[in-house]
Amino acid sequence: MLPQPTPRERPIELRNADPTQEQDVRPKSAAAVPPSHSQERHTTASPQPKPPPPARPANGKTPAKPAPPKKPALRTIGLLGAALVLICLAPLAYKSCSSPDVQEGVKMNAGGPIAAIAVAAKGERIGVIGPAGNPALHLFSSSGALLQTPSPLPHAVAALSPDGSHMAVESKDGELQVWDVAKGQAVVNMGSDGSHHTDTINALTYLPDGATLISGSNDHTVRIWNPADGRMIQRLQTAGSVVSLAVGGDTLVIGVRNGDKAVMEVWRRSGGDPVNFKSLVSDELPVGPGDPKTVRVAISADGRTVAVASGAKLALWDGSLHAANGPGAPVAGVAISPDGKVLVAAAGNDLWVWHWDKEKGQLSDGASHAAHTSAVTAIAFVPGLNRWVSGSQDGSAIIWEIP
Repeated sequence: MLPQPTPRERPIELRNADPTQEQDVRPKSAAAVPPSHSQERHTTASPQPKPPPPARPANGKTPAKPAPPKKPALRTIGLLGAALVLICLAPLAYKSCSSPDVQEGVKMNAGGPIAAIAVAAKGERIGVIGPAGNPALHLFSSSGALLQTPSPLPHAVAALSPDGSHMAVESKDGELQVWDVAKGQAVVNMGSDGSHHTDTINALTYLPDGATLISGSNDHTVRIWNPADGRMIQRLQTAGSVVSLAVGGDTLVIGVRNGDKAVMEVWRRSGGDPVNFKSLVSDELPVGPGDPKTVRVAISADGRTVAVASGAKLALWDGSLHAANGPGAPVAGVAISPDGKVLVAAAGNDLWVWHWDKEKGQLSDGASHAAHTSAVTAIAFVPGLNRWVSGSQDGSAIIWEIP
């Protein structure tokens, strides 16, 4: 902070801009008493006898009085300069204080734009995938250490098993494989009996037990698999192309695009039976600026709280939709804490954070935090760390602490 001027350095305010008029510099208590008519032209601060008035020149005009001193004006300019410096420094201070609760942690480098992030449910491994045109799996520990040489992948759509030992990945349009992460090769072909998807796969997720895999496709279906033998267990028909998936407890939430409409579908199973998902809710979402077909979903661990975004519109669902004040830019990804109390979205170069008060049913105003130097492409919660991880087109993945 720049030093503030002492009272002596403050400029005297020139109240009368007419140089022919004298300035009244008396204390306010004295200046408040109006001078008599005889005192108007000759004011003095001392009790000395009044000097005789100056003689008028022959032409009868009153001589011009000297201009007021310029030193106070120079001091004013100096203070204005100091103020401008403070104004210039203010954005820097604002940038670092805009979201003081968000703390940056370990930064990981993927060597190119990041297309997706896959987190093992136990939080011990973080898979950073990219770039989209030539994807590879960069496997990091929770401390940010690169665990093995990046493994080339056939596609950027992938999901890590809960223990991080296997990865489900689209092999080609509609077909799905399970890879051994350590070996960097496929070990199971899903749907080899012809039960595979008939169009591009856009979303993959494991159930927490690791024994069930779920995929969603442009063919308007969600398919549930046994990843050990590649057998399809159940097929769900959706209202349109599936673009995102999330599972919490016995609840499956699906982000669907249907023409120009964005739809959130909620399915629920009973008794923990993976083949018993039944449709519960199908809600059309409000569409804001950005691509309405880009529907992102996330869900709390108990399956009771859902975060959903379409274009630049974002909402929280707990049986009914609660609109959030959106970031004003298309949302690239959403994530929610296991307890459902913290919602984080990626938009532009920033992360946006909201807090949900379940008891009051109130969602806080969103707070932004400058996160990356290029667009954020992915955001995920890391359960084992109780932290968040973001990925960006700038090639970096960053672990964040967001209380």
